[in-house]
Amino acid sequence: MAGRRGTTNQRNNEASSKAFNPRLIFSQIVAMQCFHYVVLGFLVQVNYVVFGTSITLDRVFTDKYVGIWTAAGWADTTAILIASLVGSVLLAVIVEKSKKCLDFSVTLFMIHFILCTLYKGVP
Repeated sequence: MAGRRGTTNQRNNEASSKAFNPRLIFSQIVAMQCFHYVVLGFLVQVNYVVFGTSITLDRVFTDKYVGIWTAAGWADTTAILIASLVGSVLLAVIVEKSKKCLDFSVTLFMIHFILCTLYKGVP
């Protein structure tokens, strides 16, 4: 009898862990957004130390410095690509479900697009 009760409790725990939890989803979105900007900010700092580029929010929120025709542009483009790669690893760690990864990545970049638009207008 105790064995059956244990399996019923396990089923209830599994069902409750699969239930819709808006707080968890919101906290995962906030965590992903924060980690994205922390990693990108860190890489902008590295570019400052290594290449002597300026430190400004324009490097994160505008396309002014991103390009392939200058060394600083390559550095910023590389920083964005590395931040995206680190973000994909963090996405797998934070979200933990492959079905939600596309949703979270689209949400991250839509929020980034909105913030860029609020910062300097539509790119």
